Amino acid sequence: MANRSSIRPPPASAFIDAHRSKPDRKVIILYTAHLTHLAAIAAVSARRTGRPTITIRYARIRFGDALIIRVDTAVEATIADLMSQVDAAMGGEFAPADVSCAADILVTATGDGDLAVAGPDDRPLSAGHLAQIDAALASAAADASISLSRLDLSTASSRVEVLMFGTGEEPIESGICVHELVTRRAARTPEAIAVRAGNLRMSYETLDRCAAGLAARLRDAGVGPGTTVAVLMDRSVELIVTLLAILKAGGAYAAFSPEDPLPRIADLAAEIATPVLVADAAHAHITLPGVRTISAYAFGSDPAPATVPAHAAGPGDLAYVSFTSGSSGEPKAVAVPHRAVVRLVCASHWSSFGPDDIFCQFAPVAFDASTLEIWGPLTNGGCLVVAPPGPVDLTELAAFIRDEGITVLWLTAGLFHALAASHLPAFAGLRLLIAGGDVVSAQRIRAVQAAHPHVTFVNGYGPTENTTFTACWTNREQEVPDDVPIGRPIDGTRVYILDDLLRPVPPGVRGELYTAGLGLAHGYLGRSAATAARFVADPFSPRAGERMYRTGDLARWRPDGTLEFLGRADAQVKIQGFRVEPGAVEASLRAYPEVREAAVVVQTDAAGAKRLLAYAALHAAPDEDAAEAGARLRERLAQSLPAYMVPWAVLIRPGLALNRNGKVDRAALPASSRAPRNVWNDFVAPTTDLEVAVAEIWGDLLMIEPVGATDDFFDLGGHSMLAASLIESVQKRFAVDLSARALYREPTVSELAANLAKLAAPTADVTAAGRASR
Repeated sequence: MANRSSIRPPPASAFIDAHRSKPDRKVIILYTAHLTHLAAIAAVSARRTGRPTITIRYARIRFGDALIIRVDTAVEATIADLMSQVDAAMGGEFAPADVSCAADILVTATGDGDLAVAGPDDRPLSAGHLAQIDAALASAAADASISLSRLDLSTASSRVEVLMFGTGEEPIESGICVHELVTRRAARTPEAIAVRAGNLRMSYETLDRCAAGLAARLRDAGVGPGTTVAVLMDRSVELIVTLLAILKAGGAYAAFSPEDPLPRIADLAAEIATPVLVADAAHAHITLPGVRTISAYAFGSDPAPATVPAHAAGPGDLAYVSFTSGSSGEPKAVAVPHRAVVRLVCASHWSSFGPDDIFCQFAPVAFDASTLEIWGPLTNGGCLVVAPPGPVDLTELAAFIRDEGITVLWLTAGLFHALAASHLPAFAGLRLLIAGGDVVSAQRIRAVQAAHPHVTFVNGYGPTENTTFTACWTNREQEVPDDVPIGRPIDGTRVYILDDLLRPVPPGVRGELYTAGLGLAHGYLGRSAATAARFVADPFSPRAGERMYRTGDLARWRPDGTLEFLGRADAQVKIQGFRVEPGAVEASLRAYPEVREAAVVVQTDAAGAKRLLAYAALHAAPDEDAAEAGARLRERLAQSLPAYMVPWAVLIRPGLALNRNGKVDRAALPASSRAPRNVWNDFVAPTTDLEVAVAEIWGDLLMIEPVGATDDFFDLGGHSMLAASLIESVQKRFAVDLSARALYREPTVSELAANLAKLAAPTADVTAAGRASR
C-alpha cells in the first residue's frame, strides 16, 4: 500500500482531447494503480458533494461483474485512509454487472486496464471535475497522509477563474454619506413625496428640514461621529425622520424592537454604550440606566430652520448598528459604515432604483433588510410607503401592496413563500421582487413569474456583517433552476470560496464563503476578540491591510460563475429572518442554576418555517412535573430573549446523551412532533364546542398538547407565519372573515372562539361546525 501513493498517473486532460470527437462516450482515463485512483475519485466526490460517505460502483468489463464500494470520507480522513478502505472493499464479493445500485460515481475497468469514470445515471464528468481528480492524484503522490479537507484541487487557471468570478463591479458612488444623498435628492426634487403612511405625506424638502431640526437637538445632546443612538419606535413616518436626523447629526442609529423584553433592550443599550435614546410617544415611558431619552419628531410639527455641520460624518464613519446572536448568549453589535450602505443602494448591475419606484417599508428596522427598504428609495428619489405598525396578516399585506402601488418589494424567504402560495395576484403591480434571508423555493419563483412575466425576481444573499446583500441572482426571463443560486457579487464586493488553508477552490468544489470590499462592517462594537476571529486579513487584495469576513456559510461556484449556497459550516440558522446561533439559547439555559446541561436543535413547524426546540437536564429532580418545569424555564427565557429566540418548547430529560468526544449527541435526542403544553398559566379546559374546535386547530398547528382555553397563541410558540396559517384554517372551516389584528388583540382560545361566534353569518351554524370538527 505504501508505495502505491507514489505512482503519478498521466493527466486526464490528455484523454479529453483524444475523445473530443466522440462527446457521447465516456472520457477514458489511463490509470494503472486502481486503489490510488479510486481513493482520489472518492476524495473529489466528497469535496464536491459534502457527503460523509461516497458510494462507488466499480465494474469490470473483462469479468462482467461489479462491486459496490462505500468509502467513509470524514473530514480528517486521508488519501491513505481511503486507499485502505478501497483495498478492504476489493476483497468483497462482486455481483453480476447488471445489478443496479444507486452510486455517487461510476467507475468501469476496461479490458485493457483503463478506467472509465462517469457520474450518476452514466453522465460524463466535466473537464473541471476530471482536472480535480488529476489534482487529487498529484497531492496523493506527494503526500498520501494529507487530509481530504486540505487537498489542493485547484489549478493555476482555475484560481484565476474563480478570483474573476468573485469580483463585483466598482460602485458608482462610494465617497459620500447616506444622508448627503438624501439631501441631494431634496434639492433636486423638493416637492416629490419621499415618505407616506396612510393619509400622511411628506415631501423630500419637508423630510430634509424636519430631520435637520431633530439633528440639531441631537447635536445639542452630544451626538456626533462615533455616537450610537438607540431608537425605540414603531413603524411610522416619524421613524424615518428620526433615522435621517441621527445620520445628519453625525451619529449612527441602533434600532430596538419595541416587542423585545425590557431586560433585552437594556442589554442591547449597554452593549453599544449609547448615551441617547430617541423614543416615540408610545414608548417615551421606557427609561434606561444612564441613557438620556429624547422625544422623536412628531408629524405635523414644523421645526424652525436648523443647520447642522454639512460634513459631520464621513463615508467611513458608522451609519447604523445591527445585532446578531452570539454563541455565548450575548448579542454582538455589528458596526456598519456609510460607504457600505451607499454601495448597496446606489445603481448597480443586480438592480437599479429611481424616482418612479415605490418601496414598501415592512421589515423591522432592527433587521438589516430595512437598510435596503429605507435608503434604496430615499437616496434615489423614489417614494417610501411605511406599512402600518403592528402585526399585518397575509391578506392585509397583499391588499397593502396592491392599494399602495408598490413597485419594489423585499420579503424574507418564508414570507415570500407564504404570500406566493396564498395571494399570487398581490405581485401584479411589482417591477422588482426581492427575497432572501434563507433558501428560496424555485417552485414559488416559477409560479410568480408565470403569473406575472414582467416581474424581475432577485434572490439576495448576505450576512449582516457585509451589509444586507453580498451576492444577488437577478432573474428576468431565464429558466429557474431547482437549486436557486445566490448569483454574483454585487458592486463593490468581492467573494472567495476557500478551503481550510484559505486557498480558492475550483468550480464545483464546496468551500467556505468569505467576502470583502466596501460592504464590510468595521466589526463588533466593543468585542475585539470576536472581530479578530471573523474579520481576517485578505490575502487576495492588492491593497495591504484589507480584511475579509468569514461568513461560516458553505458555497461553491457553478461553471457559469454564479454562486450556489450549500448551508452552514456551523449550527447557525435563520429564524423568522433573524440569524440565530442555537448555542446562544443553550448558554442562556445553562446560566440558570438548576440547569446541568442544555441542547437546542432546529425543527420545521407546520408553516414550513424553522423553530428551536430545547432539551435540558437538571441538577436535581424538579418539585413540579417535567412539563411544568420546562414551561417555567421557557417563561424565564421569554423574559430576556427576543421572541424569535425563545424555543417552541423546553423538554426536561434525566440526562442528555454524550458522544465519544464528551459533547451532547444531538442526533440521539428524542424527536418530538408534539410537545407538552409549554406555557406557565394554569390549564383551563375548553368548555364550549367552539373552544374545543379552536384548541384542536391550535394543537395541530403548534404541535402542542393539550391546549387550554386561556392559553395565548403567541405564548405557545405562535408567530406571524403560523398566525397566517391559523387564520386561513379558521376562515375556511367556519366561513368567517377574521383579521390578524383580531388575533393579536385577543390571542387566547376562548377569545378567538367568542370572536368566531360574533363574526358568524346569520345562516352559518358555527357551533355545529365546531362539533363537526370533533
